Amino acid sequence: MIDRMFKYYVTIILLVITVMLLFVLFRIPVSDKGQVSEEDNIESLYFQNNEINGLINNGLNLNDDIILFNSDESIYNIKLSELPPMLIFRYSSHSCNHCIDYINEKINKYFGNHEFRYNVLIIASDFNKNTMKRNQNIVYLLNSNTLGLPIEKTRTPFVFLLEKGKVTHLFTPERSFDKYTDVYFKFLKERYFSDKR
Repeated sequence: MIDRMFKYYVTIILLVITVMLLFVLFRIPVSDKGQVSEEDNIESLYFQNNEINGLINNGLNLNDDIILFNSDESIYNIKLSELPPMLIFRYSSHSCNHCIDYINEKINKYFGNHEFRYNVLIIASDFNKNTMKRNQNIVYLLNSNTLGLPIEKTRTPFVFLLEKGKVTHLFTPERSFDKYTDVYFKFLKERYFSDKR
C-alpha cells in the first residue's frame, strides 16, 4: 500500500514538473487578464521557430567546395572553409518576394556598398540569369540548388554567419518583428565585422 501511494505521489510531482518545464521552454506569454494574446502568441512562435532552426542548423558544416555563378556568367569555385567570417543570405525562387526584399534592405542598411562586397554573400537558387541581373546586389546562383541545410526545405529566406565553413547564428528575419532583425544585424556587424574587433 505504501509503495502504491509513493508511486502515486511521484507521478503527480513529475507531472507538475513536466507542465512547469513546458511553460518555461515554450515561454507562453500571459496577459494581465490571464489569457494569452494573439500577438504575444505569434511572437512566441516566431522565437520558437528561430530557436528550433538554430538548433537544427547551427554547427553544421557546409560542403567545402561549392560552385557559384553570377548574372554575367562568371563561375566561382569557392572553398567555404577558407573564407573569413561572412554573412550569408540564402533564398530560392520559391521564397516570398517581399521577404527577400526586406532582408536585402536590412543587409544594405547594415552593410553598405564597400562592406557588402567583402562581408556578405547572397546565394540564390532556381532563378534564371536574366532575373538576377535586375538585383542591385551581386547574387550568386547555386548550381546544386542546396547547401545541404535542413532549413532549405522550408523555402524560407534566411541568413547566417559562415565561420570556418560552419553555420552559426542562423536567423529568419521577419518584417513583423523588425526590432529583432535590427538587433540581429547590429550584433553581427559589431561582433564580426567592425574595426573594433
